[in-house]
Amino acid sequence: MTRTRLELLQWYALLAGPWVWATQHVLLFGATNAHCSLPVAFWDVPAFWLNLLISLVCGSGVLAAEVAAWVVYRATSEVEEYAPGPYGRMRFFAQAALLGNVLFLVIVVLDAAGAIYHGCGGA
Repeated sequence: MTRTRLELLQWYALLAGPWVWATQHVLLFGATNAHCSLPVAFWDVPAFWLNLLISLVCGSGVLAAEVAAWVVYRATSEVEEYAPGPYGRMRFFAQAALLGNVLFLVIVVLDAAGAIYHGCGGA
């Protein structure tokens, strides 16, 4: 794989998890708010299925970022641990993305569970 392609994958792997979770959080808030607010309650927004769809799509995005991180990590397996230059940076960012995307996947699942379980009741 070319260096440019690896660098693009590296940046996707590093930045997609936070962006996808932030997008999911905003969309889930909007879907739940549309379902629960009185002015639009007559629209009968299918909040459960909409929240599930948003969460599955966003979870897939985080999983794709994890796969991209793994690809970069494997492609730079010959690089030493503290190697200078672009390949050392790619390996370091891939390692950070491997851990970070697992955490963001957990956050996506917890955010989905909260949005689906909470509904319109409670504080």
